Amino acid sequence: MLRGMVPITVRRPTVAARRRGRALCALLAFAGSGCGVAADAERPRAVDASAAAGGAPVPAVADAGAVLRAPAPPPDAEPPVFHAAPPDAGDDGRMPDAGDDTGLARPDAAAGLDFDAGANGGPPDTAPDAAPDAADGAAPPPDAAREPPRGLTRELVAELLTMRREPPPPDPTNRFTDDAAAQRLGHRLFFDANLTRNGLASCSGCHDPDRYFSGILTYDGHGGLDFRQPPSLIDVAQQPWFFWDGRADSLWAQVRTPLESPDELNFDRVRLARFVHDWPLVRVDYEAAFGPLPDEVFWVRIPVRAKPSDRPFEAVMDTAWANMAPEDQLVVEGILANVGKALAAFQRQLVTPPSPFDTFLEGLETGDAAQLAALDDAALRGLRLFMGPAGCANCHAGPTLSDGTFHNLGLARLPDGPLDEGRAAAIPEVLTDRFNAAGPHSDDPAGERAQRLGFLAVEAEDLGAFRTATLRNVTETWPYMHDGRFRTLEEVVVYKTSLPDLPALGERDPRLEPYPATPEEVADLVAFLRSLTAPPVEEHLRRPLP
Repeated sequence: MLRGMVPITVRRPTVAARRRGRALCALLAFAGSGCGVAADAERPRAVDASAAAGGAPVPAVADAGAVLRAPAPPPDAEPPVFHAAPPDAGDDGRMPDAGDDTGLARPDAAAGLDFDAGANGGPPDTAPDAAPDAADGAAPPPDAAREPPRGLTRELVAELLTMRREPPPPDPTNRFTDDAAAQRLGHRLFFDANLTRNGLASCSGCHDPDRYFSGILTYDGHGGLDFRQPPSLIDVAQQPWFFWDGRADSLWAQVRTPLESPDELNFDRVRLARFVHDWPLVRVDYEAAFGPLPDEVFWVRIPVRAKPSDRPFEAVMDTAWANMAPEDQLVVEGILANVGKALAAFQRQLVTPPSPFDTFLEGLETGDAAQLAALDDAALRGLRLFMGPAGCANCHAGPTLSDGTFHNLGLARLPDGPLDEGRAAAIPEVLTDRFNAAGPHSDDPAGERAQRLGFLAVEAEDLGAFRTATLRNVTETWPYMHDGRFRTLEEVVVYKTSLPDLPALGERDPRLEPYPATPEEVADLVAFLRSLTAPPVEEHLRRPLP
């Protein structure tokens, strides 16, 4: 436990518990009834910052040399919920029946609905005043009299409708997400090789726009570099945590790591600040978004290069940073944070277009036969397996087909690969990061993102755990797993259904159980996974600015 932190055991809601509320609302919507509590049920619980910190509000600005920690909540506090996963499922992927051993009643029974017949044996009755308010942007419920298509059940349709695409949630810690100048600056910098020490790489070098902003850099000899597989940035703003291990709590805060890592862009924050100041196009966009840069006297007194580092070969830059005045350090940090916010503003625009699966979901709502035909028979069989006996939707659920949390899959250590602690090593990093949501550069240092840090503590299940990857566009973002060990979807499906390895560290998540898939079922699951790939994002987002 970090010094000054109050020991907290995080009571993490199970996937089943987090899916329950949305299941009820989606099921009622499919039946034609409204769900007046849906919006409130999914909204993260607001927590007063002063109360969470025992009366001491989170500071808006901290001393540049201070180590930041999230406010410690009182021992009886409950953690706020920051991610809503899709509805509950039993062992077969369906909603439990009333009176089963889960203790849950079927939502239709609890609501007094009969999905088999309404009054006089007809379709379920619907109250006109119970329909969702169109002003809230909710889609109209499907025709309650219409039977679910293609042999699906109403319960399964309700679960599937929770996987509809959604826009990125707001990030109050970055007030520049919709700023046109910030988006333009982020777009320019994403493709700029000047942000590397040797001028030979850029963000787009690892996150290739023509591979759905993913890359091929792995431990296993396929990519040749000694760090994790670069995941796709499509829909990245949907994630509640960033990197495979969640060591950053916002999209803008994660920028610092690849920028300054010797294994990646190998830049430093002072040189970045000088680059922003010296390059006219960059400076114009920066000052349009964030205001004027410091006067010339500032640039004369700060070093040419400097950053904090604990690596012996970077001792010169670390000393140069330590010798800077705290107020100058804070200014340089602010420029680094603003560059991160600009890059985040650009990346928030990387939203996946509709895939065949999304077309199929739309058909579930409209009843349109052409839309329902977007999945062929093999993909539909794979979908049933995915949602049911194969258990994939226990983790791969929601609009991105990811629960956004961390699981130990039980992967064996690769030959010559590192022993990667995953989430267990990341939690101390995010808690002490000066760029976290509670830090001096956050635009919402007392908000919900900051307060959730107070509920983090390393637990046994965090050892060897990594974030659930999105499955959207999965055919184009190989290799797979955090270390890129699998090259094909068939390999992934065979591993996930058989679970043959012993974990290199920790214990496999007990929610993962083998399923004896036949070769035909493996092929059907792969057919469904292929239906999750959409066309690329707009061309102008995939190319540098002129």
